[in-house]
Amino acid sequence: MNPIRISFTFISVVLLSLFAINGSSQEYGCTTFSLSENQRDIFGRNLDTETEFGYVFINKRDVSKVAYFDSTSTESRAIWTSIYGSITFNQISCDIPHGGINEKGLVVEHMYYGSSNYPPTDGRQSLISHQWIQYILDNCETVAEAINTDALIRISDAEYKFPIHFHLMDSTGDRAIIEFISDTYTVYTGANYTACALANSSYSYSLTYLSNFIGWGGATPIPVNVSSSTDRFVKAADMVKNYPGSSTIPLINYGFSVLDSVWENTKWQLIYDIDSLSINYKLLSDPTIRTIYLSDFDFGCNSGTEMLEIGDDPSNGSNWLTFSTALNTYLINSSCSLSGFVNTILGTEADDIAVYPETSSCTTTSQNQYYIMKQPNLYPNPTTGIINIEFDNIKKIEIINQQGQLVLTSNDNKNVDISEKPNGIYFIKITTDDMVISLRIIKQ
Repeated sequence: MNPIRISFTFISVVLLSLFAINGSSQEYGCTTFSLSENQRDIFGRNLDTETEFGYVFINKRDVSKVAYFDSTSTESRAIWTSIYGSITFNQISCDIPHGGINEKGLVVEHMYYGSSNYPPTDGRQSLISHQWIQYILDNCETVAEAINTDALIRISDAEYKFPIHFHLMDSTGDRAIIEFISDTYTVYTGANYTACALANSSYSYSLTYLSNFIGWGGATPIPVNVSSSTDRFVKAADMVKNYPGSSTIPLINYGFSVLDSVWENTKWQLIYDIDSLSINYKLLSDPTIRTIYLSDFDFGCNSGTEMLEIGDDPSNGSNWLTFSTALNTYLINSSCSLSGFVNTILGTEADDIAVYPETSSCTTTSQNQYYIMKQPNLYPNPTTGIINIEFDNIKKIEIINQQGQLVLTSNDNKNVDISEKPNGIYFIKITTDDMVISLRIIKQ
């Protein structure tokens, strides 16, 4: 294993551990819950972080995708074609979401969990932790299907980026917690899913803590003012258990009251209404509840990916933008500048992530594909001007600067000359018959 990569991962874990030890984990906390009444299902989520900046993405079906890893990675990348469209909430990049819902009503959300320990390298293909969410939304209709994907893919233990665990719910009301503890894929569902919440401690530890409280086997009063992950778990779980019914308080309203009760450094509040395939959300800076319906969007990939800055009004059509490298670059650079936590974890990889979705393309098939991606050979890198390119069936080469601007287009499938361009980082976008790939190169 590459010693530099081990060092990066080790540093990331140490930094995240220090956040938790010093109490700053509240900034990266988050709480989720699930609630069912009379066959109506909702799922709630608080995002506790440094900034509310982010985008809503309309992700399309029938899009071929390659998992993100930086250009030096030797990981076997997961490759798939999205079967289902979805709506996600993202602060990092297109296809690397915090969570979302797909058109079949499957919800997947993550929470920070510093003790996550992903499985070692084996024969499966891999991806980073947040992209696991998009993979599940793209490929699964039910919680059971999501659980079974473990036979096909894994989260990279060397390059996961963020230690997180997951909370899922589907249109049948089935729910699950998925964690990675001591290299072990750990699932709580069915009879093992006994409290309908998740925060930032392991589910088993949270359940043990919960057993100390009134109504759950113990004598300790339910906390009023929460100040820790476990207290947020207890408060949310208890409120879900004691929902008085929609005749007393409407389900969506009660969902927001659950989220309000576990508010810490919350920037977003989301309530997924699974039965109506809609999302109700509000921000710290604007308490107006906004609603997005999946039925309002075309999930066919020929229409292009749409995105909305989360603070903008979704009912105003002019606020919806068509995805581009420039917008994605703005998203990742803004997130890194507004969040020291994100910037610390991603570092120089922000440039790679900014152009990552260019490896996706619209296809006419919904059949998943599993194979190892062949990477173009670019040299020299760094370069003083001439870039030699070795790859099959190149149709077009485009050069994009760090601002997301197209600075050169070439039909020469052997080399490109950027000697007249300013020194700096550029992205080489290579279009072939069946894929689009972007790689980074340095001009000096």
